[in-house]
Amino acid sequence: MALNSLLSRMRGDDGITKEVFCLNQEDGPFKPLLERYVVNKPNRWIWAFSTYYAQHHGLKKWVLIGVKLIRKVMQRLGHDPMQAQMRKEVGWINRAGYDAVVAYAEGVITHFVAQVECRRKVAWIHIDYKRNLTYIGNADESWVYDRFDKIVIPSQFSLNSFNEVFPHLSSRTVAIQNIIDEERILRLSNEQVEDCAVEKDGYLLVSIGRICYEKQFFEIPLVAAALRDKGIRFKWMIIGGGSQVEMQMVRDKIKEHNVESHVIMMGTKNNPYPYLKMSSLLVVTSISETFSYAIAEAKVLGVPIATTPFGTVREVIDEPMGGVIAELNGMADAIAALLCDKERFEACKMYLADSKVASMNNENIKKIEGLFE
Repeated sequence: MALNSLLSRMRGDDGITKEVFCLNQEDGPFKPLLERYVVNKPNRWIWAFSTYYAQHHGLKKWVLIGVKLIRKVMQRLGHDPMQAQMRKEVGWINRAGYDAVVAYAEGVITHFVAQVECRRKVAWIHIDYKRNLTYIGNADESWVYDRFDKIVIPSQFSLNSFNEVFPHLSSRTVAIQNIIDEERILRLSNEQVEDCAVEKDGYLLVSIGRICYEKQFFEIPLVAAALRDKGIRFKWMIIGGGSQVEMQMVRDKIKEHNVESHVIMMGTKNNPYPYLKMSSLLVVTSISETFSYAIAEAKVLGVPIATTPFGTVREVIDEPMGGVIAELNGMADAIAALLCDKERFEACKMYLADSKVASMNNENIKKIEGLFE
């Protein structure tokens, strides 16, 4: 989302800076955009109670396991320490008298905001909710979402998924695609980088995102091996970070398929746009995406896309003009066919270069502002 643009609109006519409340995490690549705003310290107990210990290693993992065991014991004794911490945080927020509160993430954040008292409460859903039910043990969260005035979902596919689970809330749901800051992406893409893995007389592929199961980055080495066997000259950069467990899985697959000279894990980049701009192709291997920022950003930079057929894919890419949609077992063939068809490849780049997001952004910003009227 064009966070800076939206936050700028939060400033009142009197010039008073509005607060931004953070429950679990205060750091991240967008924190510099919040310099004019108050970012409150996260509640470390809530973070510990709600964080998946499997994503951590060593002492931190065992501390998190211990904290969760303590919570389970206390729950059996009739006291939930996580809910107690939530009530503590909710108390001072209610006393502050906010006009509106937004839950911009599923799970514990949404549970928390549901308990806040204010004039307007809005929840954002970034997942295929029906599919996600299997991860949360088919828990009934109707009591949570019943307390929100509006529920925003960035794609029609995912909105339909949510409404299948909660049909009584369909009048409160609205599909608004995420906002893409085209000007900022173009500006940052011109920054110089020295560690870009350019392949001489070959292609540069890039995959960008959080390294997690849904993104399926661990499948990239297998696709890379198939491309190598077809005689395609390329380097494939994976930009993003995740838990040590998930990142190690990708490293192990790189070794297993003997593609160390082709697939390079670049780690997290605060500015991935120069790498994306220099690439020949963005490759998306996701099982599920509510709204793919990487695809939207590639379109801004005129970079063709090869992607798996996740549920919302037809809402974010026009095939064949924007690139190719293929199952993982056919991804290498699809990539090779697109790269080797020079006329089609150049047509894709020209089509994407003519795509404009500014008008859609303006429309979506008006929709978001309307949520708080």
